[in-house]
Amino acid sequence: MKYLLGEPEGLGGWLILPAAGLILIPIRSVVILINDFLPIFRDGSWGILTTPGSVAYHPLWAPLVTFQIVGTVFFIIFCIFLLILFFTRSYRFPTLIIVYYALNLVFAISVFLFSDLKES
Repeated sequence: MKYLLGEPEGLGGWLILPAAGLILIPIRSVVILINDFLPIFRDGSWGILTTPGSVAYHPLWAPLVTFQIVGTVFFIIFCIFLLILFFTRSYRFPTLIIVYYALNLVFAISVFLFSDLKES
């Protein structure tokens, strides 16, 4: 099919929204890691949360915080990979972004359920 104004070029229209999201998500995630998780290890909170007998101790704090940090780092790397696929116009991008969003939803729900911190 011939285009009236030539072949489409560049990034435009609605594609700007997923591009902006893929650029901002890793930046926001790194800020969350620095502002929310790094202080836990710097100010001694990790010891208070994970030492049996301390005021704020709960046996699930260590796995929960570790799970959140590892998951956040995984999604930062996955998002950067998706950015590369997006800007190189890879045919794999649409499928992998669906996988990314599905995994992110599962991760968010699992953190929500896991963070209830009730012992059976």
